Amino acid sequence: MLLVRITLTMIGKGAITYSYALIYLFTAELYPTVIRGAGLGVGTMMSRIGGVIAPLVADLVSLYWLID
Repeated sequence: MLLVRITLTMIGKGAITYSYALIYLFTAELYPTVIRGAGLGVGTMMSRIGGVIAPLVADLVSLYWLID
């Protein structure tokens, strides 16, 4: 069971790394040349903010009982 868990964890980490690389490539092609640098910067900033906030949002589950 431990081997399955480690394998799935490594596949997930690889998929996250692949998605970041894909976001950079796709964002560079999405914007026109004039705003490409600014668009890539904003996309990168939002992805990093999402990465920082994601664990905090996951911790909000412990506060769910307060809503009931």
